[in-house]
Amino acid sequence: MTQTHNKIRTTLCSLAILLTCLSSCRKLEHELALREQESGIIRAVDISENALVLGRDAARISDTVDVVTKIGLPGADVKILLGGDELNIISRRSALDTLIDQSTFRIRAILPVEHFYLRVPADYPIGATHFSLLVKGEKKLAYAFTIVKPTLLFAGKVVVSAALITPQQKITDEAGQTIYYNPLFLADGPTGKYTSSRVIDVAVDKNTGVLYFLDQVPADTSQGMNSERTVGPIVLRKLEGGTVTTIGGNGNDPNAANIRDKKFSFITSMKIGPDGMIYMAMLDKIPPTAQGALSAFVLHARIVRLDPGTGIMTNLIGNLVKADTLGAIQGLSDGKADTARINAPCAIDFDRQGNLYFLDGTSSDGSSAGLLRVLTTDGIVKTVMGQFTLTQRRVRLSDGTRIYIPAWSLTDPGNHVDGFYAEARLGNMVGLAVAGNGKIYLVENGGGTYIQSIREVNPDTRELSTIIGRAVATSTTSTTGSFKEIDLFGRLVSSIDVDFDGNILYATNDYGGIGGMIYKMDLTAETVSLIAGGGKANEADNLQTPLPGTAAYLYTSRRIVFDQTGQLYEADDIGRAGVTIKKISLQRN
Repeated sequence: MTQTHNKIRTTLCSLAILLTCLSSCRKLEHELALREQESGIIRAVDISENALVLGRDAARISDTVDVVTKIGLPGADVKILLGGDELNIISRRSALDTLIDQSTFRIRAILPVEHFYLRVPADYPIGATHFSLLVKGEKKLAYAFTIVKPTLLFAGKVVVSAALITPQQKITDEAGQTIYYNPLFLADGPTGKYTSSRVIDVAVDKNTGVLYFLDQVPADTSQGMNSERTVGPIVLRKLEGGTVTTIGGNGNDPNAANIRDKKFSFITSMKIGPDGMIYMAMLDKIPPTAQGALSAFVLHARIVRLDPGTGIMTNLIGNLVKADTLGAIQGLSDGKADTARINAPCAIDFDRQGNLYFLDGTSSDGSSAGLLRVLTTDGIVKTVMGQFTLTQRRVRLSDGTRIYIPAWSLTDPGNHVDGFYAEARLGNMVGLAVAGNGKIYLVENGGGTYIQSIREVNPDTRELSTIIGRAVATSTTSTTGSFKEIDLFGRLVSSIDVDFDGNILYATNDYGGIGGMIYKMDLTAETVSLIAGGGKANEADNLQTPLPGTAAYLYTSRRIVFDQTGQLYEADDIGRAGVTIKKISLQRN
């Protein structure tokens, strides 16, 4: 009996084990089936040229990324997100992917996968982000990824193309030759419909990629150089998504607070701030309000912040007060921004802390300056380099009355002396750029025995040094090479800007025939190389087919500025073949 009970017990145990095994097997099969239906990102790799230096899980903006995924539901609707933005899928292919155990280097599994090829948007923010897979509307686990700085421009690997091109007008002269010229009117609209005439400044919003530019209808010379035509207004416009829109500046009121009603006189510099607002240094011609004024108008010097969305302009420096009725709106004094005086600001730029540096003094039209000044983030105006003395000037009004008005004078103007603040002297300054190393680089077109030079200011120690340029007595013909070899004599430096690594790019103009040239200063190696310019002039070439950098002819480089992708934009105020803004970018194979 006992043996029978034992057999029954053994049989029941075996049956229980069998049932347990069957249950476990069914659970395993169900688990495997669910796992087969799971979807997710296995890896994401930049496959663009020179991407190996980045390693995995990182890509530059505008680069192509291979996102390898496991799709558990064949035929399901799939979308790829970068951050919260859906990306356009360039192409897609199926493959078998071998998963390797990195510790043992053994094959873990062979999986069917899908490769999605996508391009990182040019305006995507640099920094940490993530890829996400959206399957049938359900978001899967995010895959950490990083967007890094773009490849920078370097000699021999650059192309020049048209960024803004306008249809041209034409006439036939007395000799029967056809003369082409840019339109004498400005029209908004998409590519092929908009017109542009003479671009005098350009700025790029590095967060949105929107290109802002100042456009102006020039004097009409289509009927000959002696023809007369009033120069048109300066207007602020933007290029976004291939469409040009006028923001304002062609109104009737020089004192208007909204750019749509504003009448611009002189805009000497324009920059996009870290807050996405547009900052402009300007001189406004306004009628005096006092009886017996000195002239028909006075110049109101100021720096403003413009909200491009609302059109509202806010005065940062250069408030108009009732005492400014005799031409004393321009002046020089430090202090709080609402009481400090500026004379003729001609260049502006921001440091990483948000302080706004600008050049000031000397020229009444804002074309040059003898002082480096700063508006700090706490609203204080300070003079960083250069010195001035406040005086008074006795004038006679139109009614015969003699009065004294505020005046000022620079200390030792137009000289060129390196050293610390007290002994240093600035010459005829026309441009500035704040580099990533925190130092400020100034363009000097004339100072003492130096005709052209680039100078460096350390804002912490207030030391001024000449890093490029030679005195007339030691002039050379070198335009590239080491800093010490370079001579800028006879080459007007028209603009300067900074790339992502803090290197300086500057544009020169040679009115003798070689046109504009763009050079790169490597601050680490202390060398200068030619990036673009120097090609043969071809007034019929509208750059629809990009040219190698040094095969392009740049005519007159008025302003250069970088965007977030490392591309450089050049405003050409001659605009041959209708190309008023050029783009200098890295050549991609």
